Amino acid sequence: YHILCNMGMPSGRVTYIPNGVDTEFFVPGQTPLRERGPEVLCVGRLVSDKDHMTLLRAFGRVLSAIPNARLRIVGDGPQEFTLRKFIEGPPFKKRVEILPAATDTRMYYQSAQVFALASVREGQPNVILEAMASGLPVVATDVGGVSALVRNGETGLLAPCGDAVTLGDHIRRLLESPGQGESMGLLGRRYVEREFAFDTMVETHSKLFERLWTLRAGGDGA
Repeated sequence: YHILCNMGMPSGRVTYIPNGVDTEFFVPGQTPLRERGPEVLCVGRLVSDKDHMTLLRAFGRVLSAIPNARLRIVGDGPQEFTLRKFIEGPPFKKRVEILPAATDTRMYYQSAQVFALASVREGQPNVILEAMASGLPVVATDVGGVSALVRNGETGLLAPCGDAVTLGDHIRRLLESPGQGESMGLLGRRYVEREFAFDTMVETHSKLFERLWTLRAGGDGA
């Protein structure tokens, strides 16, 4: 939407329909968030755009305050060897786990306390929608369409791109205050149900098609 408008397309001629998420498939886990261990989850391809190195540096700051915290990274990609070498020694050894991509990631969302994403560029990350549908607070970099999903201070916390200090401080804050994280996760779940559920996406498409048909029937060349 923003790209087209910046290219000169009148905003009135552009309709943006965001991706939807299956809110009946991705649901909060049975164990309340505040009763889980201090676990951070990141789901995403192991590529430079996701900037997992900044996330790892941020998690290093978390470990200095919460030594029993864990980071689970789920994904495949060309950066895997570099990331595994980085976490071989302290403080990351046995505190960071890299797992292969999976078709069903619900078990990971349902065991974590915080979802984190340190991308340098994004569109509308489906993994953030999945995390919010699963009742997790989100800590992410403020890039692309992330701020349209994560309401800073309400459903999660945003950090500048490449800022490991702020990212780490945000993660630590939510791990140390699981009640706050739980409240953010609940608000995020409600927001996704209202704005990004599949039914909402289908209804928005239907309304668009009906409007276009009406315009065509009326002889409007729009």
